[in-house]
Amino acid sequence: MNGKRIGENIALLRKRKGLTQKALGDKLYVTDKAISKWERGINLPDLSIIEKLSEELDTNIYDLLQIENQDDFNKSDLKNMIKVLNKKNSKKNKIIVCGSIVIIVLIIGLFKNISFGYDLKKYESEEKSIELGIPKFSFMNKNNDESYSFKNLRSSHVVKGEFKEYLKTLEYLSCNDTIYYYDKDNNISIIDYKVKDNLLFTSANILITNNDYCYMETLNEYSKYIKVNEGYSMNYTRNVVNGKLEDIDGKITIVLSLLDDEANKFRIDLKVIKQHNTYGETLEHSLGTYEIKNGKFIYYRDKILEFDSIVQIPTVSTFTIENKKLILDENYLFKYTDKVVLM
Repeated sequence: MNGKRIGENIALLRKRKGLTQKALGDKLYVTDKAISKWERGINLPDLSIIEKLSEELDTNIYDLLQIENQDDFNKSDLKNMIKVLNKKNSKKNKIIVCGSIVIIVLIIGLFKNISFGYDLKKYESEEKSIELGIPKFSFMNKNNDESYSFKNLRSSHVVKGEFKEYLKTLEYLSCNDTIYYYDKDNNISIIDYKVKDNLLFTSANILITNNDYCYMETLNEYSKYIKVNEGYSMNYTRNVVNGKLEDIDGKITIVLSLLDDEANKFRIDLKVIKQHNTYGETLEHSLGTYEIKNGKFIYYRDKILEFDSIVQIPTVSTFTIENKKLILDENYLFKYTDKVVLM
């Protein structure tokens, strides 16, 4: 006996009678799903139902079961054969189901542990529009303009690796003994992120802030000591004559401008001018950067635009900070003024 061939025969005879699976099932007091299983060769009904089935399909049990040598089988033999066939099909079906489960588990395992990379996703609000690199197949939840979170069905180590690939495309910042990540195009810093493995999914949370985080932290720190992003100046009218400081006609003007440029660096534009009655003589015009270190304001000249050959302009100038005033430590302008105090 061949379960598949018997099922095909049942389906053929049913269609010849013009019956649907439901109509045939109603006649036999079984569901259409039972009829479907018989026709697919998954199993066969008991012999008593087969007899009724044969009658409804205008055939006999031997033709229905495609048995040619009818004399070799009695009803007891048929009953045993159906039982053996159903048992064989049940075992086969279990193998198929188990195999399917194994395949599904393998597919899920591969999906959870294979990296697919990340996508740049755009998020807009009234305040700003930014892009974040989010691992693929993530379900994103925006908490607010400073906090973003997402969920992913894949393993945490894979999701973390994909997010790190995105972070590698950003500029590394280092301050507070911590590494941060700066996205210059969006002008945001990622100051923290956490990836957590839950029972069914991986969750992640990203904290961001506007601007270069380390620059802003340093700017806030510098503000305690100096007038950040404001100008410093000095006017003085004394000069060295024969080794002594004497009042002279004219004055020295020093203007030190603290700049906040696009590169988020602490820059300086320094102009030193000796003012005569009718004209101004530039002693120094330079550009550079500054930092505050160990209570000192340190100016590093990058470029000297104008200078007077009499003045020996140093590469670096150090100022003592006193009540937000800048007092030049080594006075390279000693020929013009005895002390440089910028206020």
